[in-house]
Formats: sequence, C-alpha cells, structure tokens
Amino acid sequence: MQSKNISKSQKLAKVLKKNIVEMIYDAQSSHLGGALSCLDILSVLYSDVLRINPKKPNDSKRDIFVLSKGHVAAVVYATLANLNFFNKKELKNFGKNSSILSAHISHKVKGVEVSTGSLGHGLPISIGLGIGHMKYDNRVFCMISDGELNCGSTWESIMFAGHHKLSSIYCLVDKNNIQSYGNTKDIINLKDLSKKFQNFGWNTFKSNGHDHKKILETFKLAIKKKTGPNVIIFETIKGKGIKNFENKLISHYRPPTSNEYIEVKGEK
Repeated sequence: MQSKNISKSQKLAKVLKKNIVEMIYDAQSSHLGGALSCLDILSVLYSDVLRINPKKPNDSKRDIFVLSKGHVAAVVYATLANLNFFNKKELKNFGKNSSILSAHISHKVKGVEVSTGSLGHGLPISIGLGIGHMKYDNRVFCMISDGELNCGSTWESIMFAGHHKLSSIYCLVDKNNIQSYGNTKDIINLKDLSKKFQNFGWNTFKSNGHDHKKILETFKLAIKKKTGPNVIIFETIKGKGIKNFENKLISHYRPPTSNEYIEVKGEK
C-alpha cells in the first residue's frame, strides 16, 4: 500500500516521470536515461530548496539554477511547467520544429537562466553569475554530469571557485557512471572524486540521488556551510525507473518504445 505521507517532491517526481517519457516518446528524441537519473534531485531542489517565484522569474534575489548537462532539458521544462512558469500544454511541443522547447535547454523558456548544450560551460557560467549577484546574496546551483568532469573548463572553474572561496556556489554532480561512449571509469577514471574537490578547497557531500529524504538532508547540510563552494556528489542510476533502461548505455540515446511508454503512463 502506498504511504499517505508522500512528500511534495515525491508527488512531483511521479508526475515528471510521466511527463518526460511522453515528451521524449512523442518527439522521438534522446537522453531519457540522463533525465531519469537526475529527476529525483531536481524534484527535491525545486520543491524544497530553490527560492524562486514563477510570478517573478527575474527577481534580483532569486536563487539561480543552471543545467550544465543541457541535453536533459525535458526534465527541467516539465518541472517548470508543473510549477506554473508556463502552460503545461506547451510540453507537447517539445523537440518539434519552431518550438521554443528545444531538445537542449534554452533560456528563451520562462524560468530557464542559461542555454547550454556544449558540456563544460555550465559551471563557469554559474560561477560568473554567482560573482555578479553577490550583493543580492543569491545562491547558484549548477547540475553537471560525471562525464562532464572530463572537460578542462570544468576543472578550471573548480580551481577558481575554491581559490576565491565562493560559498554561494553549489555544484550538483549527477554521478550515473555512464557517458555517451561507455562507462565513465573506462573513458577517464575519476577515482576519488570527493578528494579531488577537497584538494581544490570545496566542501564535499555525498548522497543517494534517488532517496528524497537523504537528498533534502544533504542539501540542508551543504547550505549551512559558508566557508567555500559546495559540491554534492549524487550516486544515481541512469534510466532509473524503466527496467530496460537502467544502467544501460542505450538509455543515453534511444526514446522509449511504445510498450515502455504505455507502462510508465499506467503507473500509479
């Protein structure tokens, strides 16, 4: 029996899963696996952490979220639509010609701060935004992929933020262990990622990226730290929630089949 005490973020996650599966199925697009791996993190972030207002999306005192792994745009669009940043009917246009809901995230969409797509850009931009908004005490959250940690620009940003003790920066690593051409450990082995961040002056935290209670607890711990930039390394499962997608490279590329689509749409 389903618990009656389901949290706001858990309710959102259930809706988002159906939304993004439908969006990607209709568009015959890709990157469902990476969207599912970070879905729970974003559900908690938007439900319980971010200080944002859909009626005032450009409020100078808002928190800022940047999706550096811009190829999983569907999950952010669905989140923003469910929070009333724009009409949910627009989700049907995802990935279609002339739609502003492009397959890589676009700042033309209300609630999206930055267009991204080429990996390694989001964290540098986030640090710049953090510096630019210091007088407003904004918090800047940036989600990156573990494959994105192959990029030199990402490590330049990590060094820079650590050196300047930029405590308003929160880097969220979606560590699903699979990137476009294989397992991350086989492409470039990141080994002890926490220690690497610590060596550059970051406060480091780890969490199960699918346990909403633990995700929120870890966010709260990170936000209490005021001594430098913060990174949360979320252990996640690529393709989480679809049996044929979980921990499989193919989930990076192919859309759900009609049977997978029907199965997810029928979930309660």
